[in-house]
Amino acid sequence: NALENAACGITDDTDVKKIAKKVKYVAPYIPNHAKFISSQKKNLDKINIAYIGKTNVLWRYKALDKMFAMFRGVKEQIDFTFLSQGKGIDDLKNSILLDYVTLKEFIPPWEMPAFYSQLDYIVFFCKSNPLPDWPCILLEAISSGVKILTDSPDFFEKLHPLVENIDEFIVHIKENITSVELLKQLEKNRGIVKQVYQLKYNDYIEDNISLYKEILFNEN
Repeated sequence: NALENAACGITDDTDVKKIAKKVKYVAPYIPNHAKFISSQKKNLDKINIAYIGKTNVLWRYKALDKMFAMFRGVKEQIDFTFLSQGKGIDDLKNSILLDYVTLKEFIPPWEMPAFYSQLDYIVFFCKSNPLPDWPCILLEAISSGVKILTDSPDFFEKLHPLVENIDEFIVHIKENITSVELLKQLEKNRGIVKQVYQLKYNDYIEDNISLYKEILFNEN
């Protein structure tokens, strides 16, 4: 097949053993450490949480309905921002009461580091997602000292090759958690953690440039 006959296979999956005569691993993404910086959160009165991502027609499979119901029970203690747009956004708004949520459709990329700096947590529920994949925002949030609330901590094992202390950023939220237990979890795990990347941003850029040169100009 095409992969077996390829001169080189390029992957971001460290578990891939052999997809071509030669296999090269390239990190999927490393944020710019000079832009995404861990910093002390400014709003200490409330716990700052955000969901960031597209809302397509399969939004229920991303457990967004469960997410909003869960955090409604602690709405007095949190500031929740829903940063999203997509074909399913109107259906979501018509289906769920979002009175405690701040809705934002878009933040320019150059303003995202400042947005992350205000957050304690981002939400990433993926257990029921039919197309599980990790977005770049996870690594940007981690670089900014933001922890991740998830229903599937095992999903983040694939980030170990990139972030040495990834487990320090993961907060497991169980499906049937009560509002009292959820608030305890949020308060207990709140706090700055500095990421330890296995690969630096400059090395990530250099690795990609070297790979492009090898492909385009047959350099070794």
